[in-house]
Amino acid sequence: MLNDYDRHGYEVKQFPMYSASRVIVGLGAESVLETSVRLHRVYGFPIIPGSALKGLARSYALWQIAERLGVPALSPKDVAAREEARKSTPIQKLGAYLDEPDESRRAQLLDDLKQDEAIPSSATLRKLDFAAVEESTKSLRLAFGTIGSAGKLIFFDAVPANSTNLKLDLDVMNPHYSDYYRGGNTPPADYLNPMPIFFLTIAPGSEFLFAIASKDPALAEQAQAWLQAGLKEMGIGAKTTSGYGLWETRS
Repeated sequence: MLNDYDRHGYEVKQFPMYSASRVIVGLGAESVLETSVRLHRVYGFPIIPGSALKGLARSYALWQIAERLGVPALSPKDVAAREEARKSTPIQKLGAYLDEPDESRRAQLLDDLKQDEAIPSSATLRKLDFAAVEESTKSLRLAFGTIGSAGKLIFFDAVPANSTNLKLDLDVMNPHYSDYYRGGNTPPADYLNPMPIFFLTIAPGSEFLFAIASKDPALAEQAQAWLQAGLKEMGIGAKTTSGYGLWETRS
């Protein structure tokens, strides 16, 4: 399939990566077993959907832009306060600006972001005019599109590249206070019975093949850099805050 895209004038970037930790994709999908893993519906091997990879690459690109412009990430306490007040965080405002297809509306959203009290006075964002910010964020909008237009990248499902090192590990979640979590009057105490829930993960050391295509060679190369960095630093799938979902390259 990738060869077909290549013949039709697309720049195809394909590269292998290895799971550096256990990886869980599709854990919350509907399943008779209450937990799930995303499998190819014909062949049954684990896959990582292209839509998930696109989201990860965009998230990494967004955070890169935020860091470059000096748009801060708020503390959990400040995020909760804004949610209660129904106010957007600076990162959310930046995301809304990048998603907006209308130029005049983008200018308004950018002004609102610049006026946010959390933006430091020394931030690069405050020193740039609208045209300069537009230029510095142009590649992300071209790559991923806006609300009104499609992006110029195609993210393919990642599939196992080597059957000899593909392995699924059994993992477990073990909630101890199920009676308490059900909302009853039982306090969370150690005399309650644990309820182990088993689920499948992609084991560390499994090699997968990732692929991206675009008619713009420079954009394809940039997208590969975003995706590889996102897989290494942010992870993909469930439980990434617990160290799951990380990948690495090997020479």
